[in-house]
Amino acid sequence: MRFSAKVISYIFHPLMVPSISIALIIFYYNPTILSFMNTSQKLSFVGLTWGVTFLAPVSFILFLYYRGEIKNIYIYEKEKRKLPMMLAAICSGISAYQLNAFLYPDIIVNVLWLTTIGICISYIINLYWKISLHAIGAAAFCSIIYALFPQS
Repeated sequence: MRFSAKVISYIFHPLMVPSISIALIIFYYNPTILSFMNTSQKLSFVGLTWGVTFLAPVSFILFLYYRGEIKNIYIYEKEKRKLPMMLAAICSGISAYQLNAFLYPDIIVNVLWLTTIGICISYIINLYWKISLHAIGAAAFCSIIYALFPQS
């Protein structure tokens, strides 16, 4: 039971929610949304989104860990979460801005804007209380699924 909980926690990490959501939109919700791209280009797009919204913040967390700024990669101290959360919000916001500037579909851009807003709200709450970022990520993912597939 504990092992499966860890696996689910890693797969549905809060920083993975934007990439998984965009992949669901592109491949299941509306497969014709990026009709000018073939499947490998769509996969590359999801991979690029993953790199900016997941890999960049995680790399920064690892950088902080190896510099000794944080004690472990899980960042249990709420004071130490500030910088990684700011970077995650900046990465998501820049992604949303760039995709909007290149006239990508609103549904994809809005997922990234909502991710940015969610991280900012989490940051503000984290200033006063230590909260579960995984719970916020799970709630965001469930909300996106419900918004995309309300009749399911």
